[in-house]
Amino acid sequence: HFSCIDGRHEDQILATPGGDMGIFVSAAAVHIRGSSTPTDFSYTRIKQLLYGFIMRFRTARARFYYHTDDHALHKVLTEIEEAGFVTESFSHTAAGEEVDLAADGFSPPADAREAALHAVSNLTYYGCGHMRLMGQYPGKYAMDSPDLVVNAVRALYDLKWTPASPASGRIRIDVLERDHTEQAVVFVQGPKGCP
Repeated sequence: HFSCIDGRHEDQILATPGGDMGIFVSAAAVHIRGSSTPTDFSYTRIKQLLYGFIMRFRTARARFYYHTDDHALHKVLTEIEEAGFVTESFSHTAAGEEVDLAADGFSPPADAREAALHAVSNLTYYGCGHMRLMGQYPGKYAMDSPDLVVNAVRALYDLKWTPASPASGRIRIDVLERDHTEQAVVFVQGPKGCP
């Protein structure tokens, strides 16, 4: 998989902006623009495209990568609690720790699922800065609508939270911890004609 460019990773990574999700969103934008319905960024369409992408290009070993961070997930759980959609038992374990919304096998209770999907797809709660910027400024990324990013993130969690879906086990959502402490970025440029 391709991780996202983020200095909080603890291991060495092969990274691209937004990781696998950034690649998918960029490819989906090109695909949709060239289709017979170039303005259809509906949730149903994006979810079908994402499911097809994951099933074709990812496996249980080489999973589709997306990351968020602990700050963002805390905000998501706080919003859900404050809205009264779910009980405290949903957002905290018996030991009082916050539930890991990105964990394998996790699925929110049926009555809380829609509220949880709404919260994780809220651009202000993205732990991946690159995906947040793609959603906030789609034109700078040659995209026609922020709906593509929002619906892609929503669809990813929806698929992940459906353990019966064959795609669920092919999705990896990393929760990065700690604040950013990066001090520099290095851009490597190859010779002309070499990407």
